[in-house]
Amino acid sequence: MAKRQSTFEDLIGIAAKLPWWIGVLLALLSFVGMHALAGMEIAAPIGFQSLGNTYIQSAAKTFGMFAQYLLPVAFLIGAAISAFLQPKRRSLPARPTDSFDKYLQRDDNVRSKGPGADPRPDKSQDNIYPVWKSVSSDAKPGRKVDATRWSAELLADLEWKRFEEVCAGLFERLGFVTKSTVCGADGGIDIHIYRPPSDQPVAIVQCKAWTMKVGVKVIRELRGVMTSEGVAEGIFITTSIYSDDAIAFAKANQIDLMDGDKMLQAILKLTEEQQASLLRLATAGDYTTPTCASCGVKMIPRKPKLGGKGFWGCVNYPRCKMKLYVTGV
Repeated sequence: MAKRQSTFEDLIGIAAKLPWWIGVLLALLSFVGMHALAGMEIAAPIGFQSLGNTYIQSAAKTFGMFAQYLLPVAFLIGAAISAFLQPKRRSLPARPTDSFDKYLQRDDNVRSKGPGADPRPDKSQDNIYPVWKSVSSDAKPGRKVDATRWSAELLADLEWKRFEEVCAGLFERLGFVTKSTVCGADGGIDIHIYRPPSDQPVAIVQCKAWTMKVGVKVIRELRGVMTSEGVAEGIFITTSIYSDDAIAFAKANQIDLMDGDKMLQAILKLTEEQQASLLRLATAGDYTTPTCASCGVKMIPRKPKLGGKGFWGCVNYPRCKMKLYVTGV
């Protein structure tokens, strides 16, 4: 469970998101206001009924004594952070009118290997997880998806980590440089997208190989990460669909949404060679058995000792207790 931020840290975060001069102004105003509160005279109580007012005044005076220093410090720290990030924010590209489609246009001028080149090595012969290759077919009896061509069914069949790799591979074949997050806590970011020669990401990407509808909560979380990273563009990719609230929030907050259909359309717009190389990446080895998000190894199907719903468990159990519930396991 994430640690809850203190009020002091929240104030710093608020000021950091504002122009630096507003943070300085807030520091000044808070000092003046809290200093006046700390210096106010407390009237002596006259009778029992006035004791309540005296207590409230005393509490307010005590609060002002501390807040006259804490609030300005918090706002000044936030202003300093804002001033530090301002040059980076100015260097970010303006939001274009064609939204996500700009990322789906081929840009051969930025490819280091020339038009149509595959920026990733051919992994068609690699079997990264030979020990667990048979687990997927055992866990999903009777399910056969044509792995020789791109389809919505094939996209839906990819395990979460392979889906992220395919998303990164798509952007690389469109001429971008990508940096993917290794297994472990990703901080709300799966992929950073760069346009050479800049070393500043033009967008951050969150990928979810889900079957359920994507709600607004995870889209809000992506917006928060964009702010903390100082990145103007956010992209959310899923094999599923989005709720109306998620779509409305994304439109208002510079986040581009890509569902399974749009992902497939983008792949099919690639050259035949690029489609083939991306397909090899997607289907190399065991591409359906989920990967442990903590250890980076293939998981195995397990059943609770006392009965109940099956789940995917890490092969490193009990050292790793990562679980993933999947329909059909």
